[in-house]
Amino acid sequence: MKISKTHLYLAIVVFLFWLFFLSGCLPVVAIQEMIYRPSPNDPYKLWQAYVTDSGLLFLCASVDNGREGMERVERVYNLELRLEETLDSSLADTIQIVQIDSHPSLKTTKGYLSDLCQFNDKRLDKKPKETGWIEIFMDRGDEGFVEVLYSDLDAGQIPIRPIEPRVVIFRVLNTDPQKYLLMGQLREGGSEWIVLLILGSDHIDAIW
Repeated sequence: MKISKTHLYLAIVVFLFWLFFLSGCLPVVAIQEMIYRPSPNDPYKLWQAYVTDSGLLFLCASVDNGREGMERVERVYNLELRLEETLDSSLADTIQIVQIDSHPSLKTTKGYLSDLCQFNDKRLDKKPKETGWIEIFMDRGDEGFVEVLYSDLDAGQIPIRPIEPRVVIFRVLNTDPQKYLLMGQLREGGSEWIVLLILGSDHIDAIW
């Protein structure tokens, strides 16, 4: 009986896999990376953001399996939206609420950690007409970074944002789903906005 090359290669792969498994050489991390598929129930967050002169907002988000150390698996993706299109200019001095998942301009793309969610290396190819890219404060190490309590916002206590850059995003502590406070000018020379961004989980199912 003749064995086709395809079946022979498959048998070799299965045999090698079996040997590695028995010998304990197959890394558990590699298996987790292969089989992990993000779920809306997994922890998710924003960790990097950019805005352009035209007001295009790019958010870098991540979702992981909620574990620590070598068992942690993370997926990174982009959220792109034109936030200003749905804001009310008559409410510029008050906090406006935006649900990111249901924003009409939202576009989602699987990203790559190695190129910072496609912001740096690929933006000239993907968004050549966009200019004036500004990185938004999103990290504890950023000068002027602030974490906000939702109770303070509810009481009308709004933080004072740094003069530069023209827009910042503050993480609102202990909120579920996670909320972020955006303050500043989305467009160069545009209106000053205060927006409570709500990061839901509906988009996670949609892109995986």
